[in-house]
Amino acid sequence: MSRALFSAALASLLVASTPASAQPPAEPPSSAPSAPPSESPPPPPPAGAEALAKGKAALDAGRIDEACAHFQDAAAGGASEALLSSGQCHELQGKTATAWREYTAASVAAGREGAADREDRARALASKLAPRLSKLRVDVLSPSPSQVVKKNGALLDPSTYGALVPIDPGSYTITASAPGRADFSATVVLRADADAQVVVVPALGPPAEGSAGPGPGAGSPDGVTRTTTPLGVAGFVTTSLGALGIAMGTVFGVMALNEVGDAEEDPRLCPNKLCSEAGRKVLDEAETKGNAATAAFSIGGTALGAGVIIFLVRELTDVEKPASPQKPSGVTSVEPLVGPGFAGVSVRFH
Repeated sequence: MSRALFSAALASLLVASTPASAQPPAEPPSSAPSAPPSESPPPPPPAGAEALAKGKAALDAGRIDEACAHFQDAAAGGASEALLSSGQCHELQGKTATAWREYTAASVAAGREGAADREDRARALASKLAPRLSKLRVDVLSPSPSQVVKKNGALLDPSTYGALVPIDPGSYTITASAPGRADFSATVVLRADADAQVVVVPALGPPAEGSAGPGPGAGSPDGVTRTTTPLGVAGFVTTSLGALGIAMGTVFGVMALNEVGDAEEDPRLCPNKLCSEAGRKVLDEAETKGNAATAAFSIGGTALGAGVIIFLVRELTDVEKPASPQKPSGVTSVEPLVGPGFAGVSVRFH
C-alpha cells in the first residue's frame, strides 16, 4: 500500500517539473483575411473592332456607304473578319474588283489565323465573283521614260501595260503626256458583269497648231514637221482590230462559262448532271459562244501582233515633211464598232 502511494506521488512530481518550452507554441490568431488571388487584365480588343462594330450597325440601318467606309477602316488592320465584311459591303456597292481583292486577302488572312470556316467562305465568294469581273486594258504603243500615262489622274503602273486588269465598273479617263509632244486623252465606260474595254495610247505626235508648247519644227534645225503615213495608219487600224478581237473573245468566253455553269447547276435542265433536251440546247449555245471566243482571241492576237510589228517598223510620225500652214492629212480617231452580226472599226481622217 505505501509503495503504491509512493509511485503515484513520484509521477505527479515528474509531470509538474516538465518545462514549458517542451509544449508546442500556440499560433497567434490571424489578424487580417488573406488577399484574394490577383486577376489578369482583360485582353485589349482586336485592331479595328470599333470600326467593325460601327460598320455592322450602319449596315443594319441600311446606310451602305457609311458601313463600307467603316469596314474599310477596320480592314486596314488585316483581320480576316474585317476584310470579309468590307468585301461583302463593296459587292453591294457594285465595286466588284475591290470586293474580289478583299475576299482573296480575307482567305489568306483567315488561313494565317487558323479560321478554316472563314477561309473557305472567303475563297468561295472570290471564286463566285471572278467570272463577273470587268477588266480594262491599256496598250501604250511607244512607251518612253519621259512619257506619263494616268488613269483618272493617278499614275498608271507601267507593269500593267497590255494586261487586262480587273477594275470596278465606272468611267475612266486615260491620259498620256510627254515633253514637247501633244497630249492624249480617251474616256471609256466600263459596265458591270464581265465587261472588257481596251484603250490604245498611240505614239504622241507634235503639239497642234496654236497650242502651248514648242512651235513648228521645234527640235529640228531645218524647220520640218512630222505627219502620218499610210503605213502608220495601217498599224493603228490593225492594232485596234486586234485589241477589239481580244476584248470580244474575253466577253464571249465569260458568257460561255457562265451559261455552262448555270445549266449544269439547274435541276430542270441537267438533273444529276444528265442534261435534258433543253439543257443540251443551252450547252450547245454556250459551245458556239466558246468557239466564237476562241476565234476572236486567235484573230485578235494575230492582228495585235501584226500592228505592233508595223509600229516598230515605222511609227505614225516617222516621216518628216516641210511645215505647211495647211493641216497635214492623217487619222483623227479610230473607234471600235460592235453590233448584231458584225464587228469592226471606224477610222476618221482629217
